[in-house]
Amino acid sequence: MARWREVVKGLPPPFEAVHLDERSPEVEEASDGRNPCVLAAHADGSVDLLLGPEELEVMGGEPSRLAAALSEACGAGLLPSSRRRSSVGRALHS
Repeated sequence: MARWREVVKGLPPPFEAVHLDERSPEVEEASDGRNPCVLAAHADGSVDLLLGPEELEVMGGEPSRLAAALSEACGAGLLPSSRRRSSVGRALHS
């Protein structure tokens, strides 16, 4: 768990883990049937799927692999860094 917290602190955007029963309607709609997953919640209220269950399964629970995938998404412009505009990465746990 300490390793996970360290990885989350180093992610470019803010990151929030959300359980299924804590989802907002927008997050529920974007993630429905694709859990666990990682979503990007943008300042304009839109929510995009970044990583689905298959991609997360391949990571084998390794926090550094998740960090690398999210950093790659930032570099590709799929997930803005906190310096460019406000957004939150969300992981949903089943």
